[in-house]
Amino acid sequence: MTKITDTEEDVKNLILAEMAKQEEVNFLIILGIVGAIVVAIGITLWYFLHPRSPWVKRREVKDRRKDRDEDEAKRKDERRQLALQRKLQELDYTCKYCNAPGLKGPKCEYCSHINFSLD
Repeated sequence: MTKITDTEEDVKNLILAEMAKQEEVNFLIILGIVGAIVVAIGITLWYFLHPRSPWVKRREVKDRRKDRDEDEAKRKDERRQLALQRKLQELDYTCKYCNAPGLKGPKCEYCSHINFSLD
């Protein structure tokens, strides 16, 4: 066994100190990367889930428009059905051309004539 001199021991300590500094730097780099990822995830979650975020507001507007369009379609269909019933009652559910009873729509099932138009 050789005896380690002071200079060799100093060099060894310097090398260990440099390695410790490098480990600290590596740790700080990794910590910075992890922090950036956490911030990015936080911003993404806020954008997609927070009630006041633009994406949520845009989605709510689309949902309201879709609901409104569905309601308008239902109302239009109901108005059309009511108009059909009024016309059929005016004609007393009989065809103008062949006097067949049981008229169910604008077109007669027997003679295929169009009795009225809902347009």
